[in-house]
Amino acid sequence: MKTALSFSFKENMLSKSEYNLIINHIDNSGLPSSIKKYFSISDLNKILSFMIKDKKNNSEKINLVLLKKEINSLNEFKSFINKNKNSVYLIGPGAGVSQITMQKTSYLLKNIKYVILDADALTSFKKKTNHLCKLLDENKIITPHIKEFRTIFPNLKNIKDHKKLILSAIKKTKATIVLKILKK
Repeated sequence: MKTALSFSFKENMLSKSEYNLIINHIDNSGLPSSIKKYFSISDLNKILSFMIKDKKNNSEKINLVLLKKEINSLNEFKSFINKNKNSVYLIGPGAGVSQITMQKTSYLLKNIKYVILDADALTSFKKKTNHLCKLLDENKIITPHIKEFRTIFPNLKNIKDHKKLILSAIKKTKATIVLKILKK
């Protein structure tokens, strides 16, 4: 996330004060920052090998996606979460837009302090923005691109300025929002 923030700062998408405010928030959040604590080099090599074979990961812009375990049923998911409560979770990419993804995401948000939501985890809450907003707090991070953002916050569609858009959503969610936009 700090890499994305550095890019945004270097591309003049964030002012120095905005950049420092966000970096300080991340540093003070208590989120773990060392990947070595969770994954060995052999784990990373297996993950990278899988990613290379996955046809969706053919962009040079994709750096790394980490999966600790593939879990398909809701009960298996809950059991895994309950055994691994002291972790930070990212949910969404490749999860599929579905009721089960929304249920897994809701369970995570209710039971884990630090959660990052992206992609399908966000889009699964289409037309259920109020439910999502009730589950989010200052320890949660959502990372939508503009289309996902408009899907989960349709009532903000008339706001064109990205900064005002994010601030309006933060008032509703209390979460940290990283809006991914392409610079024109």
